[in-house]
Amino acid sequence: MNVNVLNSIPSWSYTPLKRTLPPDDPFFEEGELFCNVLRKQLDNSKEVDDLIQRADFKCDVPGCGEWFSSVRSYEAHYNSLHRHSCQKCQRSFPSTHLLEIHVLENHDTLFTMIATRKNLYRCLVESCPDRFSSDKERKDHLVSFHKYPSDFRFNRPSRQQRKKQK
Repeated sequence: MNVNVLNSIPSWSYTPLKRTLPPDDPFFEEGELFCNVLRKQLDNSKEVDDLIQRADFKCDVPGCGEWFSSVRSYEAHYNSLHRHSCQKCQRSFPSTHLLEIHVLENHDTLFTMIATRKNLYRCLVESCPDRFSSDKERKDHLVSFHKYPSDFRFNRPSRQQRKKQK
């Protein structure tokens, strides 16, 4: 069964025609309007950026009180100190993973009851699936396997908790 390919082209096929439209053609009206609005917004955003850079403003996190002259410096401050902070004791952590571990181990009463029977202490390295029966076992694992410094302490109490203990 030999089918001729040329015969299989439908008679209704479309061949595009090249058309040249003048720049003031109604076809371009909507695009011109959009570009003009966008151009005005861009000009306005530069003015807003200049205003933001000139205005000093304060960090709105309770107890912080630091002042900033630009949005960028505030964002850097917020991301490093406040993004992953514990709501109960105000300790800050570099990642969500470490914050979750802290909250579980220090502020969850169910964790302390179950941890005596199961390995619930997760490794602090996010990609490591290991769990341990105690904080000491986890620390030994971190030092020997992940090469953490031997004086590393994750469960160190906050300044406020240390003051209360004295």
